[in-house]
Amino acid sequence: MELVFGNDGIELVRENGNWNLKRDIGFSPVQALVASVAACGMYVFDGILSKSGIEHEFSNTTVSYEVDEMVRVKPVRLITIVYRMRVQESDKQRVERIVHLVSKSCPVMASLNPSIIVKEEVEYV
Repeated sequence: MELVFGNDGIELVRENGNWNLKRDIGFSPVQALVASVAACGMYVFDGILSKSGIEHEFSNTTVSYEVDEMVRVKPVRLITIVYRMRVQESDKQRVERIVHLVSKSCPVMASLNPSIIVKEEVEYV
């Protein structure tokens, strides 16, 4: 991966067009970090559910975060991921157990500072 200074700030170089890493133009580096956590979580969750033979369909996933306002650099302190999905009623209990395995199997989550809390929830639609 390569980063360069572009006209509007730092850009991640991509063959099909660079991604701006600046709030209000693209995504800030912190937003990109949080999105990476959620995307990795979705891939891992989907994989575990599939390997477990649970029929499922993701509707969407939302992610939000809080920063520590007491520290000068305002590091991320909490990331909340809400997976919205359809599953059979009879599988919901298994899904609730499986969601707790995601953080142990996600390399992005495993790479975070241990002080960052990742909270994962499932909403059924």
